[in-house]
Amino acid sequence: MTLPDLIQAGIESQKDTKMSIGAAVKETLSQARGDGRVVHGLFECAKLLESGDENILLCLLPVETNSEDVTVHIKHTLIEAFCWENEIRLLKVDCSKKLGALLVDTSELKNDNDLAAGRTSLDFSCVLIKENEELSESEKCLTEYYNNLMCSDVFPCPIIDIPV
Repeated sequence: MTLPDLIQAGIESQKDTKMSIGAAVKETLSQARGDGRVVHGLFECAKLLESGDENILLCLLPVETNSEDVTVHIKHTLIEAFCWENEIRLLKVDCSKKLGALLVDTSELKNDNDLAAGRTSLDFSCVLIKENEELSESEKCLTEYYNNLMCSDVFPCPIIDIPV
């Protein structure tokens, strides 16, 4: 089987999946949140990546097209390079606000002191999902999507729209 045949087979198998990529991201985030496998916030993610933890399933970077802050772009570029160098799956999503809506229940915040004390971070500029012992269907869908994407040499990588 030639490389174009493999790519075509991957695209066709992707069409057969019952779940869209955005829905797979949403389901994976909710499962990982329930299991306590989510790390969010640039500083927290950088600490985890620096520790050399090899149990990272996925890195999600939101693409903020309207951001005027150059430091956000530089930080994302560094995280992206680190993920490529260490073979960590990296997917770009459309909005950090959608990630925040999926990961933090604002009713859990008792008051503003939770934020001030650092008990809850509202930084969703980078999200890491740790591996589980067994991959769920949504996680399998995302890893297959990532592998097909890397084989297809599509650049720039598409930005995934997360349904709310």
